[in-house]
Amino acid sequence: MTQAIQAEQTAAIKYPLRTKRKNQTRHKIILDTAKLAGMGNFKNITMAMVADRADVHVTTLFTHFKNKRELLAALSEPAMQDLSQQVAESRGKIPFFQFYKALWVKFLAQLNAGETGIKVLLWQDQLELVPAWLNFERHQLSLFADYLEADFLLSKTQARLVAGMLVSANIFAFNDWLANSKTPNIKAQISKNIKEVERIVQKSFF
Repeated sequence: MTQAIQAEQTAAIKYPLRTKRKNQTRHKIILDTAKLAGMGNFKNITMAMVADRADVHVTTLFTHFKNKRELLAALSEPAMQDLSQQVAESRGKIPFFQFYKALWVKFLAQLNAGETGIKVLLWQDQLELVPAWLNFERHQLSLFADYLEADFLLSKTQARLVAGMLVSANIFAFNDWLANSKTPNIKAQISKNIKEVERIVQKSFF
């Protein structure tokens, strides 16, 4: 554990209200950055624009994020927190593959509704979003592997392989659909992928 993390944890215990306000400000900055991103290109967004949108002084903004790159990398934080909460509420109660399919149904509904939520923004093909996207992918793979390990009593290696196979299959399917509107119905394709991976799990490990 680094000294910086230790200092943050100590401050959180010693000054809970201050820490809560700090976290709320950080969260608001991230959400307002996402809103700005939904209105235009990431390259055109400046730290001054973000500070103005979030209604914070620019020095406050730089207290939370050293630069624009660090800010954009943090765009995945709300999506990661949301996914962690959903997994915590569902694990042990809802079978993994049922849970995973529901996640995609919800995401596709957001997309069809034209929402510019952070989870939708993460799919945009923009170089500036690569760090945020990678953060989210690592996080969800870890959560899904743990879920699978508990649900099917798999080894950690087996669970990671299954999680990686499932996520990769649906990323490819979704990107193909984005690139070519003539590809098969995305919802049906995602459902087919999930069923196929579940079949492989049942056949390979039981």
